[in-house]
Amino acid sequence: MNLAEMFVAALFLIPATGLVTWAWCAMAQVEARMGALDGFEGMHFEIGPQAAEHAEGAPWPTRG
Repeated sequence: MNLAEMFVAALFLIPATGLVTWAWCAMAQVEARMGALDGFEGMHFEIGPQAAEHAEGAPWPTRG
């Protein structure tokens, strides 16, 4: 390989390596953040007649 061929190869391989590394790090970060939500069922809102059953534990005033 002469110098020009090595320069062209490096011109494509260095950014490609950086892109693959960035994508791998981004996916690892997303996986870690999604793992923190493991077991989370979502927020439970008690609206309606069942809210009056648990009025003592409500963080806001309830009617009834």
